Amino acid sequence: MNLISVIYCIGGLASFSVWFSLLVRDFTTPLTHLNSWKMLLLMTVLWPIAVPISWIELIVKNQKTKPSLNTSLPLNPLPLGYLLKKAGLISESQLIQVLDVQQTAHNYMRIGEIIASYGWLKQETIDFFADSLIKIRTQPQQPIGQYLKSAKLLNDLQIEVILNEQHQTNLRFGEIAVKKGWVQLETINFVLDYLQHKSQTFLS
Repeated sequence: MNLISVIYCIGGLASFSVWFSLLVRDFTTPLTHLNSWKMLLLMTVLWPIAVPISWIELIVKNQKTKPSLNTSLPLNPLPLGYLLKKAGLISESQLIQVLDVQQTAHNYMRIGEIIASYGWLKQETIDFFADSLIKIRTQPQQPIGQYLKSAKLLNDLQIEVILNEQHQTNLRFGEIAVKKGWVQLETINFVLDYLQHKSQTFLS
């Protein structure tokens, strides 16, 4: 028996054992079925052809399923509910309640819709953090008051009051908004962190 025959026999035995174990674990094609044994025999005899084809299919499949490193991934990877919680706009208990409602059978409402239905946040505020927040990094930066106005967290009169007080004190815009109870500190810090691409504590 020459070397080629030995290699062929060893490969055939290895192929038989691999395919046999796969068939044993595959409940859709039981070994009692004649086609299972035909396929097993075919794969054993033609293993020099079947093995390379199987490897090629496996490589192609892995390439298709491999996640690509896309630099244009959303700048806001957090689910909306967790993002709003991190921004200090909803509490932990509110988030849990919303998730419970969303998981209720036959309930197809989105997180933002549920939060708005409870009246915890205005729909414009939810839309800002869900959609507009992602876009502002690519746009010319504006004063933080304009972002808070877009999010319906401040109105024109409140912004005017804050700006007037800024002229009389050394306080920053966010400090005054927090002091007056109009905006949460977590919200100010969250927006600033998002704008500046890095963690920053706005108030000392």
